Amino acid sequence: MGMARSYVMEITTEVVRVLNAVAPEVISFPRSRDGWTVVEDGFASPHGYPGVAGATHGSLIAMERPEDYDGFYCRKCYPALNVQAIVSPDRTFMSVEVRPGSWSDRNCWKYSRIGRTVHSVIPAGMHFIGDAGYALLPGLIVPYCEREEGGELTPQQKQFNFRHSSTRMVVESNFGLWKGRFRMLQGVLNQETPRTAAKFVVATMVLHNVMICFQDSSKIRLYMAQDDEEEAAEDEIIPRHLRQIGKAKRNAIATLICH
Repeated sequence: MGMARSYVMEITTEVVRVLNAVAPEVISFPRSRDGWTVVEDGFASPHGYPGVAGATHGSLIAMERPEDYDGFYCRKCYPALNVQAIVSPDRTFMSVEVRPGSWSDRNCWKYSRIGRTVHSVIPAGMHFIGDAGYALLPGLIVPYCEREEGGELTPQQKQFNFRHSSTRMVVESNFGLWKGRFRMLQGVLNQETPRTAAKFVVATMVLHNVMICFQDSSKIRLYMAQDDEEEAAEDEIIPRHLRQIGKAKRNAIATLICH
């Protein structure tokens, strides 16, 4: 015996509501210094990169064109949500914010809760890592860019970028695992409004964390999107003094780990 579509939608809406209600407990940062130490050690273990509090990444999720579509068309010219998340070394989401598709990764970070309060969230000396689509900040370290370094990187800078990229791979593979587990994210979301689409996205991330917690062993084909990384952030989008502090911190890390 089949079920009416309206009934299925009603149940789905309720499940999404409940999952969003528990999201702050399931998608969260460590609540103690010991918890942060576990995260830092987890990132440092494979490639020797110290002080990492999480790896951040932004990913576009296609959606049906909303009635009020202004701002939702992404750089690839389709309506979308830009999902910014921070991932731990055990592949759980620690933070998520959903913005319109036209938002760049650096603006998503700038106006996110974590971007505005980063130093009150993570312990002193730690930082997040992101790709070249983000701006260099004291609390967010990105790779060296040839354009900023006179057109050519030094051997030390190249080695730093390799270790930085290798450490950050966990966030990209986690997005692939998440989209592989919830394959509707690979297509076009058909929720009625961007708000309901965003709630659906968060609900899948809650379920993803629960499955990681319970060590789900299902065989999942990772989904790896092509060309999902933005171009390097522009220098002028952040205050000069913050960028200088970020540069000094990045140089100190490079000197420490690259010989």
